[in-house]
Amino acid sequence: MAYSPDTVGGTAGPLRVLVLEDSARDAELIVRELRSFGYEPQWTRVETEEDFRKNIDSGLQLILADYTLPQFDALSALRIMQERGLSIPFIVVTGTITEATAVAVLKQGADDYLLKDRLGRLGPAVKSALEQGRMREERKRAEQALRDSEARLQTAQQIGAIGDWEFDRQTRACILSPQMYRLFERDPAQGAPGPNEIFEYYFPESAQLTRDCARRALDTGESAELEQRVRLPSGRTAFHASVILAGKDAEGRVVKLYGTSQDITARKRLEEERAANVARLAELSRRVVAVQEEERRRLAAELHDHTSPSLSAVSLNLGLIAADLPPQASNALASRFDDTRTLLADSIAAIRDVCADLRPATLDYVGLNQALKEYAGQFSRRTGIAVHVSGMDSRQRLAAETETMLFRVAQEALTNCAKHAKATSISMEITHASEQVVLEISDNGAGFDPGALGQSRHRPGLGLLTMRERAEFAGGKFSLESQPGKGTRIRVEI
Repeated sequence: MAYSPDTVGGTAGPLRVLVLEDSARDAELIVRELRSFGYEPQWTRVETEEDFRKNIDSGLQLILADYTLPQFDALSALRIMQERGLSIPFIVVTGTITEATAVAVLKQGADDYLLKDRLGRLGPAVKSALEQGRMREERKRAEQALRDSEARLQTAQQIGAIGDWEFDRQTRACILSPQMYRLFERDPAQGAPGPNEIFEYYFPESAQLTRDCARRALDTGESAELEQRVRLPSGRTAFHASVILAGKDAEGRVVKLYGTSQDITARKRLEEERAANVARLAELSRRVVAVQEEERRRLAAELHDHTSPSLSAVSLNLGLIAADLPPQASNALASRFDDTRTLLADSIAAIRDVCADLRPATLDYVGLNQALKEYAGQFSRRTGIAVHVSGMDSRQRLAAETETMLFRVAQEALTNCAKHAKATSISMEITHASEQVVLEISDNGAGFDPGALGQSRHRPGLGLLTMRERAEFAGGKFSLESQPGKGTRIRVEI
């Protein structure tokens, strides 16, 4: 999928759009809003699964979908797109949607959602979705480049001529195989180089290393393996992997040195390329996580600042209406008013829980320790599992990215425990000493055999993979210990 700089940047530019909408009027309004933001949509409207399947392809740049249609729905469309291996920016534009459903849509893979009576937010939402889509495509390319690089590295390790040589201690004469001449770009007509001349091919640090290894082999008979940086007559720099072996006479004295050298220049270049690809992949992953966290923060703030107060105001209005009714009517409707207030209270509480799952404000304003304690309390109330948080002083703050990573790991660990562990108690401990932070999470649950992960029917779950990936992309170390019947312990060091 191609993302032009103009399209991603939000300025005028063509944009291939598939609109999943059963109302032609609503589709026109959506497209008009896109045009007002500077896009030039080339759009197609569909409203059935059959038409959606016919029109979805890798050339699409954006999908805008109503949540529910008479014969189809947005979640089914998302699944079809994902089954085809496509990663097209996907935004749900609908008339009504509950907050819980909106969160489910985002977890399923949608980039955003908005209501049709708030189309003014469509432009910024599209810009953000296109940017996330571009980063996903870049990450895919980086992952493919990394796979290709590793494949080439394996091939390079299997191929490559190896030269051999021999040095006589008494005569100080060197004998080189034909391949050794080629490795040094030396004309065989020149004859073998002398013991001092041979070192002129190496860069100073490699020459010194080779001398030291050769002397040690002559003095003690100790073999050596080393890598050398070679300066060739053509001006190229090459890398050799060499082995030095001692040859002894009948009395055990070292009289000769034997060795092999292999040109590993291609491997070295591929290792450098692989390291660069790994670094780029890690950076792209960090950027994707940063965008996701910002979207979580924005959605949580919108729920907290707008939806929750509105529901509270509705509850107050119901109380005022009930107070203004005549006694006879008030008594007749009392149970309905009570039920409605209870529903509103449950909705407000649910929104608070959703906000805490998305991005607790405590994490930004107070810090990791307090955010974990609040989340642990919420988790305990919801699941009945006791959670004890200890360790770091509440006044200590870590880097924002580190706090976010550790909070998400803890959040995922608690979720895994509730789903699989059958535990009654969980312990979380954070220690901060010198330059290291350690988070340990342990439970008294059923446990499992980590050695079975990866085997048939024992594939590691997404939760474990996500925790490991978050820790390692942040430069940390993730470890897991568990035994059947003895609980599980997760440890993150950074």
